[in-house]
Amino acid sequence: MSIKHCCDSMNRTLSENDSTLIFEAKFREYGILINDGGSSFLEINFCPWCGIKLPTSLRDNWFGQLEALGIDPFENDIPEAYLSSRWYETSKKP
Repeated sequence: MSIKHCCDSMNRTLSENDSTLIFEAKFREYGILINDGGSSFLEINFCPWCGIKLPTSLRDNWFGQLEALGIDPFENDIPEAYLSSRWYETSKKP
């Protein structure tokens, strides 16, 4: 499934390989990459171009669902669906 972002500018920027703006699909988080050679980023809550509020992070839900499955993401292999947005795109909506 393809993620649709809030505006063309966001889509274009996220498709650029050298962008410091990132989208972490498995957590549904947007952020600005901290350029220290690692993967850390500063989460952003609003689009820098159109100003729309970005979706709420699902990081806590991701860890909660893995825990419910008996999976420790730091010790065990993570199911493929949980490595992308697929786990929340295909789940029931409340």
